[in-house]
Amino acid sequence: MYVKTFSPWFRKRGTLGAILAMVVGAGLLLLAGCEQPLTSGSNAQSKEAVEQQSANQSAENDSDTEDANTSLRAWFLPPLAPEPELEGEVATGLDPVVVVRDIDAEPDEDTVASFTTGGEGSERVRLGTDEERGEYYIVNFHLRRAEKLEIGMRLSIEVLIDEEVVGSVNAEVVATGADGRNVEDAVPLVAARTVPIKFALRQLEENETRDADL
Repeated sequence: MYVKTFSPWFRKRGTLGAILAMVVGAGLLLLAGCEQPLTSGSNAQSKEAVEQQSANQSAENDSDTEDANTSLRAWFLPPLAPEPELEGEVATGLDPVVVVRDIDAEPDEDTVASFTTGGEGSERVRLGTDEERGEYYIVNFHLRRAEKLEIGMRLSIEVLIDEEVVGSVNAEVVATGADGRNVEDAVPLVAARTVPIKFALRQLEENETRDADL
């Protein structure tokens, strides 16, 4: 007697499920293999970017250190100060500005006079030179032309480079030369006279700056 048998339906479905699972697993493995090089490349690129940024920062720090190791200074010369022992290299190619300020006035009202390299006549900041000092700057301060000037006024005579003060000296206005004997901690300036403001600009190294400050 011949009996025809049939495989249950659940066995067929189980076989198909196993096949599908194998296909999906193989696909996931393939994707994982493809993604691995991309991840490695991304990490390598990130590492290179960090190294480049570090190199740039190091270069900036070196530049900042170099700038910090030098300082520009104005040395005042007679008659506003005793003859100094000039140090450092001559600073050239600069446009110094000389400002005379009233020490006791409000900041926005303290300017008594100002001089630039674009001025006229003897009131223009200009270069001078001699064998002992080398190059220096000079401008004439005509006290009688300063409308705000008064007897007893305390002044600060400042040299600025790019709006930064690189040197200053205090002065006081007196009526006569004899009155100047009573002035302390300042240079006496006789009213109605002309005072030549002379100064030398020098570039100092860090150790020279410290010695000069002492």
